[in-house]
Amino acid sequence: MFRRKTGTTVDGVLAVDPVVLSYLLKATGPVLVPGGVPLASEKVVQTLLNDSYQRLDVKQQDEFFAASASAVFDSFFKKNVNPRVLLSAFDRAITERRILFWSARPEEQRTFGESRMAGTLPEQDTVPTVGVFLNDGSGAKLGYYLRPTANLTVGECRSDGRRELRLRVTLRSTAPKSGLSKSVLGLGLAGDPYTARTLVSIFSPAGGAVLEARLDGAETALGSGTERRRHVATASVDVGPGAERALEVTVLTAKTGVGQAELWLTPTASPWTTQVHSAPSCDQ
Repeated sequence: MFRRKTGTTVDGVLAVDPVVLSYLLKATGPVLVPGGVPLASEKVVQTLLNDSYQRLDVKQQDEFFAASASAVFDSFFKKNVNPRVLLSAFDRAITERRILFWSARPEEQRTFGESRMAGTLPEQDTVPTVGVFLNDGSGAKLGYYLRPTANLTVGECRSDGRRELRLRVTLRSTAPKSGLSKSVLGLGLAGDPYTARTLVSIFSPAGGAVLEARLDGAETALGSGTERRRHVATASVDVGPGAERALEVTVLTAKTGVGQAELWLTPTASPWTTQVHSAPSCDQ
């Protein structure tokens, strides 16, 4: 896409979200953006993901975002930052999959393998891994107001060597019922412009399957596909301001005796609340 638009072939792509900037600002201290406001660790996520859309027009937003990123990274390279704080910031950001990298050079890309920075679910699981990924379906900026939770429970051992996993994902909206700007409300594809429509994609463990899903206790339609030996099911979830919706999904593993499981999640503006309930291994 970038090559078609600009004629330039990139060496690689580095993805960094605004939460990473908040972690870096803990090492650099507050940074002043020319023509803007001081960016501090405690407020930068709100400033970049919400306040800017409320008070600036589209052209001003683009200029402010570019100036903010430049100012933070300039400060990062020029200031005498505490290396321990800096390494802690990078470690946390990579663990949360907020820094992702892809290289156009195969020999470089191979060094990342299936690490968290590559952002790719592995083709083989040592522990059954379930992915829960969120994508905006509203054409808006309402995802900032969502508070997500995920609970994954390992079920009984089956006679065919597989295990069922029970997943519960809840999305709660803290959005107000009025007062948001056009930039925040966007296209309003859910009908009500204050309702957040989120496409929730559930990735089964490698070699597994998504069996069924219920939204607030009722069966719900699912889109279905396959990604690198993983069954993917996608549900559309509309959450009104102040409301909460619960998506319950039954997932099947490949053959495994392991009683543990792991969740991979979309990094969000507000941290997920998660719990994974393990069970005894099948050979116990």
